[in-house]
Amino acid sequence: MMFVSTITEVGVADRKINYIILNNPSVQKRLVESSLQILKNKGYYGINLYIETISYDNIDKIADYLKEISEIYHSEGYRIVITITPVTSIDTAGINFDKLDYYRLAQYVDGIIFASYEWARTFSFPSSIFPVNLILELLDYAVDHIPHEKIYLGLTTVGYDWTLPYIPGATGANIITNNSAIQFAANTNTPIKFNVPAQSPYFYYTDRDEILHVVWFKDARSYEARAVLVDEYNLKGLSLWTIMIFDHQMWLIINNQYEIEKPMLVN
Repeated sequence: MMFVSTITEVGVADRKINYIILNNPSVQKRLVESSLQILKNKGYYGINLYIETISYDNIDKIADYLKEISEIYHSEGYRIVITITPVTSIDTAGINFDKLDYYRLAQYVDGIIFASYEWARTFSFPSSIFPVNLILELLDYAVDHIPHEKIYLGLTTVGYDWTLPYIPGATGANIITNNSAIQFAANTNTPIKFNVPAQSPYFYYTDRDEILHVVWFKDARSYEARAVLVDEYNLKGLSLWTIMIFDHQMWLIINNQYEIEKPMLVN
């Protein structure tokens, strides 16, 4: 499946491009025409659109956009999936998300991937990435507004390393793979703690400059707690970001629970 996003070379979504696409019919037309050509040339069976920052203010415009382009892709025999990250606020009080009417988007697409790679961002408050307690709240809400067979649960293969004390807007975190986090803790004899509500491991360490750090990541327990939700909520499946980063514990859980099949072409 072809993935289309406004993510720049440095890995940050460009919201200006989102605005340009949503408010410029000629740009929308060029995007559809170009993507259809690639879909046909590459033999993809569908397209996955990453839509950045859906809010109460723009959901109507996004729904209109999806209605128009989905008719084009479906008429050509392609599936259309959208990847969204619920708008969240992460602070010392916890994590909350905007309860939007996602059915207005779901009715035009074949699937919605609830991504998680922005739920602990570079300049956000140190926290678990996609905490299970919040996932449960999100899924309880989502299945009441979206057909469960259209919902994919997104998982990431990275963690974050923050310096402390955290200063809002100034403290930046470094991305770290789960494998690297575990290896670092093992090499330095750093005890790993586990947050039960979030179902995520974390640890503290002090670097050579005597600066305190906190690292949040995932292990097999984390992936197990998230993978079982697919069956519990009867979801369509999981979406992984990114398979280019091989995570031993994640694939151990997935391979023990699922038979992975290549989808059949629809056109």
